[in-house]
Amino acid sequence: MINFLPKLVNYYPDTKYVVIVRQWRDVFNSLLNKGWFNDYILKSKAGYLSWPNIVVDGKRVPFWVSKGLENYWLEKDEINKIAFYYMIMSYTLLKVIDNCIIVDYDELIENPNVVVKYLSTKLNCKFGGMTEKIITTIERKTNNPYIGKGLNDYTICRLDNYYEEIIKKAKI
Repeated sequence: MINFLPKLVNYYPDTKYVVIVRQWRDVFNSLLNKGWFNDYILKSKAGYLSWPNIVVDGKRVPFWVSKGLENYWLEKDEINKIAFYYMIMSYTLLKVIDNCIIVDYDELIENPNVVVKYLSTKLNCKFGGMTEKIITTIERKTNNPYIGKGLNDYTICRLDNYYEEIIKKAKI
């Protein structure tokens, strides 16, 4: 299980953490486009993965897969590996969410002024002229969102529940 965020919160309890969360369908679409969980990348020796990993049966397994779950993860197809990733990250975030400032990615894109002003207040930072200029560059990329093909209803429900639970705890 990924454990760096709880450790950081424990080591630096007075630090403010900003975590951006996205709808799981958007995360899936992005990860499918990147191909991080396809067999070609996982079998590659070129090191395309952007996180530390171990090699099990010739395939790369990310560090955040708990010991003993490596083969479970390897047996999954690309879509279900992405679901596993999203659930692990969401579960970890829910354990430490009280120490974090949660930003909904969609809210940032739709209302960047509101979100950035909120963040500047929470972080005790000044909202200056360059901030305004940078905010004008925020825009939604247009691509077709992934609709969950290949996932069973139980997994889709769990993904929706994780996202909703995180957003309910967000303070914006």
